[in-house]
Amino acid sequence: MERRSPESNPTQDRPATGWKRVDDPIGKNVLIAESDRVLGRLHQEVLERDGCHVDLVHDGNSAISRMLQSTPDVLLLNALPDLIAILERIRSYPPTQHLAVIVLLDTVDHVDLHRVQELGVLSWLIKSRLTRERLSQHVTDVLEKRKQSKGD
Repeated sequence: MERRSPESNPTQDRPATGWKRVDDPIGKNVLIAESDRVLGRLHQEVLERDGCHVDLVHDGNSAISRMLQSTPDVLLLNALPDLIAILERIRSYPPTQHLAVIVLLDTVDHVDLHRVQELGVLSWLIKSRLTRERLSQHVTDVLEKRKQSKGD
């Protein structure tokens, strides 16, 4: 899949031709793995409007494949049924061992948050409480902290 620039039509489907990381000195490459296609597109639109280069996939295996092609700066990962297995696979590959991961949860009732933290997830956001502004600010904060830690 090719990346869209923030100015392109957010509802237009992109051809599946492979993801190319945009060399961005600020490090604003975001991969979203969201099984709900409508919600995924909304998240994509918000982040693209903020100047991020966003790629959207709809399952964990596609996210891993995409990350092995090109590592994003941040992964927004939906709490899929196989969340722990996906996180373990992400951490097992050298290019993604230290990837910034934010988990998007429907609820915290059925997620082993202790194990998620052990696997290096920076934070999680509850989808029912998530506003566009909060998503945008949270991702921006994570990107800024990563940028500062790389500069030290």
